[in-house]
Amino acid sequence: MNDLIARPRRLRKSPALRALFEETTLTLNDLVLPIFVEEEIDDYKAIDAMPGRHAYSRETPGPAKLSVSPTQASGRS
Repeated sequence: MNDLIARPRRLRKSPALRALFEETTLTLNDLVLPIFVEEEIDDYKAIDAMPGRHAYSRETPGPAKLSVSPTQASGRS
């Protein structure tokens, strides 16, 4: 950055702008794994629009049951 002729200061004018554009650190705890549950199916089915993703039934054992705590299971479609 030392080779800049002009150092633009527009993103450093106020604390709010500095906070908006500051560097962000992401960890694995910040990521979300979507799990889709449908009531009309018996086991699981592939989601055509999302290759590699499946919709599970409420009774499906396995990763869908293990990775969701009761407090996380509040989403509905």
